[in-house]
Amino acid sequence: DPLEEQWREMYHKLVSYKEKNNSTLVLREYKEDPELGEWVTNQRTLFRSLDDDGNRLIYEHRAKLLDDIGFVWEPLEGRWNEMYERLVHYKNQYGSTNVPKRYQIDLYEWVQHQRRSFKEQSMSEERIKKLNSLGFVWVLYE
Repeated sequence: DPLEEQWREMYHKLVSYKEKNNSTLVLREYKEDPELGEWVTNQRTLFRSLDDDGNRLIYEHRAKLLDDIGFVWEPLEGRWNEMYERLVHYKNQYGSTNVPKRYQIDLYEWVQHQRRSFKEQSMSEERIKKLNSLGFVWVLYE
């Protein structure tokens, strides 16, 4: 089946991307391979879309192959979890969740964003619990 072959070719491109980047979070506008970025986005769309009987539009065997490589179906959640894991690593290394700006600006900004989200009461209970389990400091100065 030529369509299945084409799907497998893109799947193998994603596997290579993951080996190189340790992630399946390919941006839709991925400059190095725009076709891969579009394909990944389409897989997520098919996964979320249901037919009239309530079945997912993505073929089950394809979803399983993607699951097997740790495919991130919800990219925003995946990005949050990646940053959380980086914070865990930082805490294990330095004994604190207070990331200084000079350490890694993106992790520093992510930590600041978590504090803002908590203060604005726009953070899920699940995320609050995960951060609390690290001893996350919500307010730096009173």
